[in-house]
Amino acid sequence: MSVTVEVCIDNLESLHAAINGGANRIELCSSLELGGLTPSYGL
Repeated sequence: MSVTVEVCIDNLESLHAAINGGANRIELCSSLELGGLTPSYGL
């Protein structure tokens, strides 16, 4: 049985941490403190 680990991130440093931590899926969000919103084009 395989386990999928999904991580929500809001910056590049978190991306590296998620990959190093074994995340299988990564979702880019903004405003994680508000539950995560669709990021702006600039992000």
